[in-house]
Amino acid sequence: MGPMLNKPLAAARLQLGDLLAWATEEPHWTCDTVIDQATTVAEVLDLIAATGRARRTLRDLKYSVIRDGAAGLVVQQFGTRNTYGFIGRVTFPKPIHGFRVRVMSEAMEWQQDELVVYADGYGPDNATEFETLELPGVVITAQEFDGGNAWRLARYHMAQAILRPEEFEWKSDLDHLRCNMGDKVRVVHDVPIVGVGSARVVGVVNDEQITLDEPFDVEAGTYCLFLRIDRLEELRVLVEPVTTQRCFSWNIIGGDDVHSVQYDDLVLIKRMGEETLELLIASIHHSEDLQATLKGVPAAPEVFGRSR
Repeated sequence: MGPMLNKPLAAARLQLGDLLAWATEEPHWTCDTVIDQATTVAEVLDLIAATGRARRTLRDLKYSVIRDGAAGLVVQQFGTRNTYGFIGRVTFPKPIHGFRVRVMSEAMEWQQDELVVYADGYGPDNATEFETLELPGVVITAQEFDGGNAWRLARYHMAQAILRPEEFEWKSDLDHLRCNMGDKVRVVHDVPIVGVGSARVVGVVNDEQITLDEPFDVEAGTYCLFLRIDRLEELRVLVEPVTTQRCFSWNIIGGDDVHSVQYDDLVLIKRMGEETLELLIASIHHSEDLQATLKGVPAAPEVFGRSR
């Protein structure tokens, strides 16, 4: 959009709602730069998005931004019943005591300044391992004495390296269509040894008992069933196994109403007190026959707390 472009896009080609939500929910992000050399629209958009902790993307054939959805709702579920080829990797990051952040400074008459941002537990007296972080388009204003957005972005990138060292990859069919990059999904799978397992609903009796199509050998206790309803809503139902050996049926003791649960709905099972994997979709690579390979990293919403 805009008269400076030879072929501006119509507003109908943009996800304007996504841009409005970005500006409304995170109004502190700014991008201040001078374009004085040949570049492309895509490169400028990438620069703008990076200053606001986002990435440029194409969603539903419209241009939009990918934001970190760690604090958002779970939009899809994946288990052994709707994935294959599941693998995981762990990267052991080099210890970083702080970033030397290079940004423009209004107080220094728009010259480049260097801000040192320390990791938790480190400061001028004990920090020795530093990395350089370039943040083009980010400015420390004359009124900011705490580093402003430069400090927020540095702490965010530092938290990602610490809290998101794992990467998981899996293949799926139509179920991947619900996901976009940046979305949060729930995973129960035997490869990372997370949760009890996954199954599909056979039936619900008087909203008091739910029967699944796969038996599980479990211990007595309280469990949580995560049910995907029409791929749009996730229910959490508290249950107890009818039997601990080859258990097909579970007695409902609390949680969400199950009146909307239908035959063949996907179920993920975990024991109370244990965790499931909540992942952010990092990439989606489509292939033939509506198959796709997805990659995800731990959602770790604590990354936001470390950058506030």
